[in-house]
Amino acid sequence: MSKPGRPGLLALILAISALVTAACDPQQVLLGTEPDATDESGGPDAAADADAEDGDDRPTPPPIGDAGDTGWGDSDAPWLPEPDEVTICEGFGSTQLDLWAGDDGVYVAWSWMEIDHPEGGPWHAGPAHGRIDFNDGTGWSQRWASDRDVGTTWTSGVMVYDMVGRIGDRIATRLAHPDRLPACSWMLVGLWTSSPWEGLPQTASQPFVVDDDLAYAVWPDDAAGDTKMIRWDGATWGVVPAVLPYDRVSLVWADEDDLFVAGERGTVLSLEGDSWRVLDAGTLDNIVAIWGFGPDDLWLGTIRGGLRHFDGASWTAPEWPDRALEDGDDPRPILGMTGADGVLFFLTRRQVTRWDGTAFDVLGYWHSRSSDLAPFLLKAIAARSPSELFVAAAQPDGDFYATDMCLNRPFVMRWDGAVWHWM
Repeated sequence: MSKPGRPGLLALILAISALVTAACDPQQVLLGTEPDATDESGGPDAAADADAEDGDDRPTPPPIGDAGDTGWGDSDAPWLPEPDEVTICEGFGSTQLDLWAGDDGVYVAWSWMEIDHPEGGPWHAGPAHGRIDFNDGTGWSQRWASDRDVGTTWTSGVMVYDMVGRIGDRIATRLAHPDRLPACSWMLVGLWTSSPWEGLPQTASQPFVVDDDLAYAVWPDDAAGDTKMIRWDGATWGVVPAVLPYDRVSLVWADEDDLFVAGERGTVLSLEGDSWRVLDAGTLDNIVAIWGFGPDDLWLGTIRGGLRHFDGASWTAPEWPDRALEDGDDPRPILGMTGADGVLFFLTRRQVTRWDGTAFDVLGYWHSRSSDLAPFLLKAIAARSPSELFVAAAQPDGDFYATDMCLNRPFVMRWDGAVWHWM
């Protein structure tokens, strides 16, 4: 296999990844990529390569500084997916990493897509590989893999995007088919089998799952020329009668009685009776994260790192300790939010922050510019209680550092209310 220079490869991977991402994850398209610190050679900070001399030093703890013992409960062996040292970034490919936590345990999805370049031939996307692993506190086990799905034949494999919750004994997730149209399908994935989430349009936004019998999603109905809110009642998906007045919304938060949606240019709507109420959150920035504990305790995160809080009557813009600004960087998007019992957690690519109801504190900040740690990117966050938080992360390949599309050595961290653990 001949290998071109990295600039051409980067453009190719960005193009292929963008095609799949545009169809599967419009929110990620909205986030796009961001610049980051580089050394004079154009790669990441020099510390990024500190532990990559021979590429064969796993298992070793990730560079998370002071940490507790490895493991969780009776599980003492860390999650080490195969391939643990992803070679696709050298020969070449794209990756996805996601995490979800529920009462039964923690699920992590890891996917990679190979890029093939036959001698003298054109570049094209090769097979994709997706898997979901699980830990209930007794140890890691594989629950599903695209090449072992007993219910479906995936001729070219799939990548796993967006695990959004559990419906019965199955995980609701989006699977991407790199070489097929439509490119994505919302599926319910069980032990070694998967089936479509019947009635959920493939073009729907990421659903918000309240429980087995209640979920919501935004659906751009191209045939009707409008955007609808749809609702899962435990058996079927149906259209909420009130038509959304704006089509640039994709984020949903709901409980049994309340429903909010948010999206571009600071748009926030709440469903009140049979109509939508427009809420002025005091920002024109794109909203890229949402979480709530009730209609009088709603949080939003923006693409420029801003926070907005709604107390049921008015909005405020709380200031929080963004270490990236202290390091002289631009504001980082708030990539994800989660919470439990009134305690909010949110992450950027570098930082995990908590709001305990009275004050903000930084639970973790990892950047080689301010420490001797090799940099890595935070990808997903999920809380099971105010003192139990899970984060998925990975170390980026040097030449793809600014895109986070090609990740090496994915791992999972757990915060126990005091310190971080590799698990």
